[in-house]
Amino acid sequence: MRYRTSLFVALILSFSVVASGQSLSKFRSKPAKGDATSDGRNAQESGHPKVLLGDFHPVTGTKFLRANLGADNKKISGSLSKAGITESLRNLVFFDTETDTATTLLPENHSVILSIDTLPERLIPRNSHPISVNEVELISATGLTQSNNTTLSVRWHVIELVTADTDGDGVLTVEDRHSLGIADAGGRGFAEVISQLGHVFSRTMIDENTLLIIHGSQAKQVAVRVDLQTRKVITSKILPNFGTQ
Repeated sequence: MRYRTSLFVALILSFSVVASGQSLSKFRSKPAKGDATSDGRNAQESGHPKVLLGDFHPVTGTKFLRANLGADNKKISGSLSKAGITESLRNLVFFDTETDTATTLLPENHSVILSIDTLPERLIPRNSHPISVNEVELISATGLTQSNNTTLSVRWHVIELVTADTDGDGVLTVEDRHSLGIADAGGRGFAEVISQLGHVFSRTMIDENTLLIIHGSQAKQVAVRVDLQTRKVITSKILPNFGTQ
């Protein structure tokens, strides 16, 4: 009799433990799907496509090399290809050949870079003959100068990019608001100088440290002077209406 009673009590206790475990499991937190692993394998799940490193190329007349960090085309949303973007450029890497160190233009790969231009735009010194592409590459590699002792070198990078999904379609495209930023030849000190960039009607270096940008729409244009060294807007003036709209 005692044996049957003990067996009955044991069965009741075992059922209680199982039921308790099932109840507790309902309240245990589940791991988030988007949690990134140490090697970044879940980058796609967080909404940011995998990026690939391109080849390095010299930044003319400097000690730096530059390479692209582009999103894997197979992972890019169809909205980007419809917008005419064949490669979604997410960042730039700059390599210092003197120190063997590398840095990125942007802290993360979450933006879309639409264009990269270098200043000065004309790598031809005054009072010199036009320079061929081969000569520019030679000067970049050897540091040679022209007869007037003017070194041909890039000083600034002008970057047009998209940093936020401003039209609310869930993906960064050319339809979102554009920004304009400036960095030095080695990609350092990047700063946004125009947060709402329109169509660029003109981009001209007034002197070695001042960039003039006329941008906007047919209805409204703005002339913006930028101090390249401080990455700050000096003046911003709305142009008179020309009868366009």
